[in-house]
Amino acid sequence: MFGYNDYAIRYSSWYLGNYYETHFADYENSAKFYKLHIETCEKLKETYGYYIYTLERLSKLESIKNDYDKAIEYCEKIKKYANKKNKDELECLKNAKQNIILYKKKKAELKK
Repeated sequence: MFGYNDYAIRYSSWYLGNYYETHFADYENSAKFYKLHIETCEKLKETYGYYIYTLERLSKLESIKNDYDKAIEYCEKIKKYANKKNKDELECLKNAKQNIILYKKKKAELKK
């Protein structure tokens, strides 16, 4: 985004993603901003905090669209980056592990 530094993009994209998701149930725009947040965090090598929460939200949004491969991919990133000493990120990690099992089952059901 021209005119904005990466840190401004990092923060604003998360808040915009959350705003579109919670106030309008506009999952398409929400996912767009969440993905921008993920890209910016990875560019900055800041893969903690809101990065983990954003991965969790994206996995949920992808599961709503029945894109279980993408949802599992986001959960795998949570497993890779979650700080096991942070109680909130540990909760996201626990959810991600459970969701991987759930999404694999749902993916198999779709193939039937």
